[in-house]
Amino acid sequence: MASRMLSSRAMSLMVAASLFGVLFLSACDSGGDNSSFVTTGVYVANQGNFSDANGSITVYDPVGKTSQQLVADAGSTVQSIMLSGDIIYMMSNTGGRIDVYDRSSGSQVDQIDGLASPRYMAVSDVQIGYVTNLFKTGFTGGSVSVVDLVSGSVTSTVDVGDNPEGVAISGGQVFVANSAFGEGTTLSTISLSNNLVTGTIDVGCDGPRLLFGDREDELWVVCTGKTVFDANSNIVEQTDGEIVILDGPTGAVVTRIPIAGQVSTVGPGQDAFYSEGAQELYVVVDSERILRFNTGSNGLAENLGVFAGDEIGAVAYDSRSKQIYVARVPSFTAAGYVTVHDRSGQQLEQFPTGIAPSHIAFAVEEQ
Repeated sequence: MASRMLSSRAMSLMVAASLFGVLFLSACDSGGDNSSFVTTGVYVANQGNFSDANGSITVYDPVGKTSQQLVADAGSTVQSIMLSGDIIYMMSNTGGRIDVYDRSSGSQVDQIDGLASPRYMAVSDVQIGYVTNLFKTGFTGGSVSVVDLVSGSVTSTVDVGDNPEGVAISGGQVFVANSAFGEGTTLSTISLSNNLVTGTIDVGCDGPRLLFGDREDELWVVCTGKTVFDANSNIVEQTDGEIVILDGPTGAVVTRIPIAGQVSTVGPGQDAFYSEGAQELYVVVDSERILRFNTGSNGLAENLGVFAGDEIGAVAYDSRSKQIYVARVPSFTAAGYVTVHDRSGQQLEQFPTGIAPSHIAFAVEEQ
């Protein structure tokens, strides 16, 4: 099905956001240490049950302490969301599309078709989105869809390594994590100028999955580790996760940080979250432990320990309220919830979500 042009309403909202910067992209927690900005909404993407294609979006008001379902029964599993101005981009993974919603009303304003299996998106300064597709055909291969967010259309598709997940822009190029379900060890690099693959970097760890560019123009590569089974489903090999930090402009390894255990969430979902405001990276280990890294000093800052309760589907940190949000997945047929914690990990409250919450984003506005 051909991609449709954005409605005039959606386009005007996006242009306004680009010009005035009222809201920031949630993945970076941008400008979070500036006291003139406040978090006005916590948006949770719920994967839903794979066979039922009932993904959804929940929004939580951190001031009024209320939550509501903004998008219901999306007709697809939902892998992630990105906020830009008054627009929500929803990666409808099994639907092979990006659904575009008005953030205030929850009404759908556009649909971008022509993707294979969208997972995560990074956006350049000129409103070009780079969207990873977990596979091309079957469960093999992988690609990146280049999306013009102004026209709402896929302009090209770039072949990368197997089963790409995370994507980030750092040092003037696009980095793509070729996870290969834990079997991969490489990143692909794509030129921002011509959208062509410029090289492959072997990061030397199993399952590079999520990527984050920090303030120092360094790239944080979160590797999950891998598990190998025999024909009888017995584990015959297992490796731990690892953080590899690269120099963004050159791709050279700056340092490595070993992790005791595998980086994992149920789903899998949001295994890690980078807060630019706090200069911190939060990483989920074995679906129950959370580690906090200092991206300024490039080291482990604190092991926050086990977060008791149902398994973790996502983690995020709001540097304005200094609170940790942890998505919980009791099953793939029942509604989940999010627990809210202080910096020490002490639970403060919780709110309900849809089925299998897997990604958390913040709406930030200037006071």
